[in-house]
Amino acid sequence: MAMLTFPAMVVTAVWARYTGNFTARLGEIAGDRGTQDADALVALLDRPRPPTPYP
Repeated sequence: MAMLTFPAMVVTAVWARYTGNFTARLGEIAGDRGTQDADALVALLDRPRPPTPYP
């Protein structure tokens, strides 16, 4: 019985390692993009505003 479950165990271990690395990399990319988006928002808010036409 052990010989029958060993290939499934190997495939499961490889898949778990793959998905772990995949999600970790997606987290890194999302973190970088989040930082860029936050910087862009701050730059947008720090722009000088044009004068209003009404006093």
